[in-house]
Amino acid sequence: NKKALIDRKFALYRKSNTSNTDTDVSQPFLSRSKKTALLGMYQMKYPFDIYRSIRATSTLRFDRFLELSTESNSFQAPAASEKRISLRVEYIYDNTHDAALNIKHGTRYKFYSEIINQFDLQVIDGFKFNASKGFTALFGFDARHYIPLLGKSVLALRAAGASSIGSQKMLYFLGGVENSVLPKFDNSIPIPQDENFAYKVNAFHLRGFNNNIRNGATFLLSNSELRIPFMQYILGKNKGASFFKNLQLTGFYDVGLAWHGPSPFSDKNPLNRIQLSSPPLITLDLEYFRDPLVMGYGVGLRTQLFGYFIKADYAWGIETRTVQKPKIFLSLGVDF
Repeated sequence: NKKALIDRKFALYRKSNTSNTDTDVSQPFLSRSKKTALLGMYQMKYPFDIYRSIRATSTLRFDRFLELSTESNSFQAPAASEKRISLRVEYIYDNTHDAALNIKHGTRYKFYSEIINQFDLQVIDGFKFNASKGFTALFGFDARHYIPLLGKSVLALRAAGASSIGSQKMLYFLGGVENSVLPKFDNSIPIPQDENFAYKVNAFHLRGFNNNIRNGATFLLSNSELRIPFMQYILGKNKGASFFKNLQLTGFYDVGLAWHGPSPFSDKNPLNRIQLSSPPLITLDLEYFRDPLVMGYGVGLRTQLFGYFIKADYAWGIETRTVQKPKIFLSLGVDF
């Protein structure tokens, strides 16, 4: 609704998915669970001028977890539910314009803060109300600047970060690319088992690694990418079929880190700890150094095909000063 000075947006979102919770093939029954999320959103946007605005978004979310009946134990397992209400405030500046598809000029950034409160309300089998079962507060930013080069090319720079506090924090997974065609998760990086997290969030983009190369309640990320629409130098600007005129060669460099506790070198980080055991006599807790800062670099191609903007990246990761084997990333979407 954009009829008045203050723009308003309403949204209702529902998602349901079923997944296997036990991959042990020796078990006679496969354990399956179903998660359903229902989210209602209301947003108000006030523009200061053509470039600057402030936005406030309130959400009410219900999550329900159910163990599907595959045998007697799962049939008797109770359903679990979580209810959260949140308020997010953003300050946004954006004077960018599209010189071509995926080629922007200008600057845009946003600073945001959000508070999330988990509550409990039961009206079936008696009334029960708990105003707060967990609290999350987070602060973050995302800034991007685009520098025109060689008439048609652009150097795109990005910096982003966020941090969360409270009894229930956010868990950020660093690594990988957004809208990946074949996403992969790195299970070798440990996740704290003594922390209570409200949500798990991906922090893209860090090419050269699978998702979860680093994780934490705080993350910082920097990207630089040179985008060269080389076919426009040959054919001329906006000439030819969309596949050729939007064909871009890119070179990129990504840097990021994520951590738990007050600093990347805090004792709360499980990154540098591993436990080895030989029951029943021996259990070893080992500490070793793994650099919290990871980097990735490489080259890529972008173009539009069948109406979709497709990105292919060939990247090398650098972890603890060691260059990793290259990885190929395929994803959809413009910009980073």
